[in-house]
Amino acid sequence: MNSVNTLNLATSFFRDRIWDSFQCRECGRRIFFKPHSTPVNECSHDESTMQPLDFQALSKKNKSYPPAKVMERFDQFFLSRGFAKHTPRNLINDEGNTDLVIAGVQIFDEVFHSQARPPEGKFIVAQPSVRMQFVEKIAEGSCSSAFVNICTESLSIEFQEHLNAIDDWISFLSGLGLNASNIALVCKVSQKDWGFTSFDSFETTFLYGGLEIGDGNYALLPLENLLIPMSDLGFGLERIAWAVNKNEQYYEHLAPFSTLSSFSMQDYIRTATLLAMSGLKPGAQGSRFQLRKLCKKIAQSFPVDLEPSMEFYYDYWSKFISPNKSVTDSKATIKLEIDRLVNSRMQIVYNFSSPKEESTEQYATRLVYEHKIDPRAVRSAILSVKEELTRGD
Repeated sequence: MNSVNTLNLATSFFRDRIWDSFQCRECGRRIFFKPHSTPVNECSHDESTMQPLDFQALSKKNKSYPPAKVMERFDQFFLSRGFAKHTPRNLINDEGNTDLVIAGVQIFDEVFHSQARPPEGKFIVAQPSVRMQFVEKIAEGSCSSAFVNICTESLSIEFQEHLNAIDDWISFLSGLGLNASNIALVCKVSQKDWGFTSFDSFETTFLYGGLEIGDGNYALLPLENLLIPMSDLGFGLERIAWAVNKNEQYYEHLAPFSTLSSFSMQDYIRTATLLAMSGLKPGAQGSRFQLRKLCKKIAQSFPVDLEPSMEFYYDYWSKFISPNKSVTDSKATIKLEIDRLVNSRMQIVYNFSSPKEESTEQYATRLVYEHKIDPRAVRSAILSVKEELTRGD
């Protein structure tokens, strides 16, 4: 892919649609913005600081939009533009380079990794995705470790149609109240390495009032001696809802309004619920270990609203994927892992007999009735271990 020609084509396309632009001589990024719009800083070589982060001060609609309403508008808009709806993947990824699905473009993993025939046409997908690297950033109030990646995807369109899809996204966002005058597009051509292949990609980052709300790639993928055109444009459903509603914090429209837990705790429960209902069990490796770590974080608070929160998130995720486990089984998976942490610690600290795969109540009952441990000592041990976990010891 010729970076100069590609950026020139994009510049001509957006100029015809009344966008201004400038290009950084140092890094090659081209930034597109509407005349008389939200100011775009001089290129900082970092999309996150290209615009002032002031989206919460911009005008908003008179009513709030929950993510479900944004999703409804997404389907209506893009189906009317000739896109077909694609079924999302199960979160546990049997194909490809990742244990868990992390983006909507992975609906094509059979093409990327198993040489399946590329499907014809343009697709939309709402793909639940997990990115565990965000877990430690939740307290910042601007992201989540699990989200719905709403995407337009194709393996059969030319670059001009990819630019048309970008234009469609801008129209869709404007219809939600995210006016184009507050949007900046940061474009560059760079080399990507997706493990199974390397390629040059035309990248686009969408900024709204300084908030990154989506990104995309157009590339000619070298697969099986063929160059397959890929158009991939993806946005966080929850992040779009945040931009539309302009809440102080990202999680205000995601967590149950009745919750007593912190937003960080709600994120752990939300992601753990998605993993458990997808059929994942806690373990010592890979994604199973990620679920185990989430359960440990939940155990550090022992939230009183764990079960109702899991039921709330089970219902949320079920709108996008077909669960592999019932809500009862999903709750049991999380609770049993938390009890395993308590039981194991009790056994180590107090030299009790080894626990089985059982709840803390079942373990305590065995200790009292089979091993003749004083009930007061067992209750004291449970309380002490829970306090220790809460302290993060």
